[in-house]
Amino acid sequence: MRTDLKAVAEAALKRKLEAREDSGKLKLDHIDDRAVCEYLSKRSTQYGDRVDVIVLKGEIYDDSTKTFKPIEPGPYSFSISATKLAEIFAQEPLRKGDIFQIVLVGIAQEWRGMKLYGFEYFDPETKTWLKHRPRDGQSGQADGQPPADDDIPEYDVPKAQPVKDRRRKSKGVRR
Repeated sequence: MRTDLKAVAEAALKRKLEAREDSGKLKLDHIDDRAVCEYLSKRSTQYGDRVDVIVLKGEIYDDSTKTFKPIEPGPYSFSISATKLAEIFAQEPLRKGDIFQIVLVGIAQEWRGMKLYGFEYFDPETKTWLKHRPRDGQSGQADGQPPADDDIPEYDVPKAQPVKDRRRKSKGVRR
């Protein structure tokens, strides 16, 4: 038996729908807006890449009251396409359940108002905030401390080879 799609569409238009309880959009627009989040996933949409998180705590500046107000804890997502966030999330190998803090630290007017973000990862083993999430098998360093000599692998740097100039030489003026 074939479904009458026209009748289904007409019936759907008559129904009243409730708002979806999906994740809201997290926007950090003012300097010092911040959020402590649990990472869920990174996904691609037709409008660019988005990161899904659960905000544990955070605060954003409210223009109407001129004060910082807390962010309601819960699921959110934010766009990382064409922002410095794309660079941060490309460098940080986050996994589901990782805790991190993201802070809007500046807006560079010389770069068309590009937003600059601070990022910290919470290391559950050491119970400290780290500048970067350690890669698998590496220990993280708190507050940008240099790694111990034991943590730096030794390797020989290959000597650079000269590059042959492959441009075509000009034979004079062409007419």
